Amino acid sequence: MPSLQHYHGNLQNRSSFVRFRCRKCKYKSNVYLLKNSSPQTNILPFSPNYPLFICLLAFILFFSNLSFRQIRNVLSLNGYSPSVSTIYRWIKALSSAIKFTPIHFEVLCVDEKFEKLASKGKTDTVYVFLAVSFDNYLIANFRVSLNRDTLEAIKLISPCQPKLVLSDGLTSYAQACEYLNISHKTISSRVNQAVESRNSLLAMFTQIRRGFKKLSNVIEYIKAFVVLHNIKRELRIQEPGDWVKIQRPLVEYMVNHFEELFAFG
Repeated sequence: MPSLQHYHGNLQNRSSFVRFRCRKCKYKSNVYLLKNSSPQTNILPFSPNYPLFICLLAFILFFSNLSFRQIRNVLSLNGYSPSVSTIYRWIKALSSAIKFTPIHFEVLCVDEKFEKLASKGKTDTVYVFLAVSFDNYLIANFRVSLNRDTLEAIKLISPCQPKLVLSDGLTSYAQACEYLNISHKTISSRVNQAVESRNSLLAMFTQIRRGFKKLSNVIEYIKAFVVLHNIKRELRIQEPGDWVKIQRPLVEYMVNHFEELFAFG
């Protein structure tokens, strides 16, 4: 998995972007600068000294696998220098407040992966379940649980109201579909690419984050990952290309739809 470092090459800094590169695999990614690209006001219930688009840019970059210090460096190139702890508070607050509603699709691919939860000297296994649309790869629903059983499969599938569920063999999915009176088909993981590829993206994020300390953190971060993934996916469907090319429209979309996307208590 890429571990991105600031690339000190001829293309390190240009007027419009900063380049990062993985030292091991040489994977490269550009982060576009958004100076004066969005309204300067901030309607967040915190950090009134920073414009909304800067807080949202930090949020997006966190889920694009940049570290807190790398995010701070990018923001400084946009003319703002929040501390690492301030960026962390933004991401925690936005992850908690972002809203997610399961999406209805006729055909779903489902699968689960596990994460390690280390807390108070104890390590537990946490399962992350994903239900992904077979047609457009949007994530229809997710579950985070300490259990890997039929009840969790029911809670994953039922809100999406599919007609057919595809899975790679866990009996809990077949039992859940039988209970819900939904057609089920077992396929190989090689064929189940809609969800397997989403699991790979999620694995890249969680590995770079180096695990989690609290179950509530896992739920909030996975929820935010899912919402941002779906927005980026929709934007890429409208305008195909490298994800970095949609950073500007992604920030602008989130600014323009802020009240639809977030709910602060």
